[in-house]
Amino acid sequence: MIPMDDGHRLIEALKLTSLRNKDLRGRFVPIKSLGIGVQSFDYVQAEFGGWFENEDEWHLVKAQDDYCCSVESCGTKDHLQGMAVLVARGKCDFATKAENLMESNATMMVLANTNDTAFRMGAEPEYRERKINIVAIMIPDEAGKKLESAILKKNAPIISLQR
Repeated sequence: MIPMDDGHRLIEALKLTSLRNKDLRGRFVPIKSLGIGVQSFDYVQAEFGGWFENEDEWHLVKAQDDYCCSVESCGTKDHLQGMAVLVARGKCDFATKAENLMESNATMMVLANTNDTAFRMGAEPEYRERKINIVAIMIPDEAGKKLESAILKKNAPIISLQR
C-alpha cells in the first residue's frame, strides 16, 4: 500500500505516460566495456528531457564533481561534448543537474540513486516547464557503483538504452 497522495501522483503520471505513448522503463545496457563485461541494469527515464532511439549509443564519463550542482562542477564542455554523464543523487534537484549537463554539452544524464531503487524523476509540476532536452535516466545505486568502477579503470564504457 502507498499513501493516497502518492497514489494520485502515480495515476497522473501514468495518464501522462499513456498520452505520450512512451515507455519510461527499460534496460540500461553497458556494452563494449572490458571492465564490467556485458551487463544490464534497470533504469527509469525522467519525465523531463529528451527521448532516445533504441539504436543510440553514448560514451559514459563521470561528472567532475559527483553532484553536478553547477555548470562548472560538471566538467569542461570539451570533455562532456556528446557524452552520457554519471552523476550522484543529492545536494540539488534532478532538473538542475540535467540543466547544468545540458549547458556543458552533454547529451545524457545517468543519475545513480542512493539505494537499490529507481523512480521517475521530475514528476512535480515545477519541472515540466523547464527546457531540458537531454535524455535523463535514474539507475539503482549498485549499477552506479559498477559503472563508476568501470569509468575509473579508464574503460570508457559505451552504453545503450533498451525499452
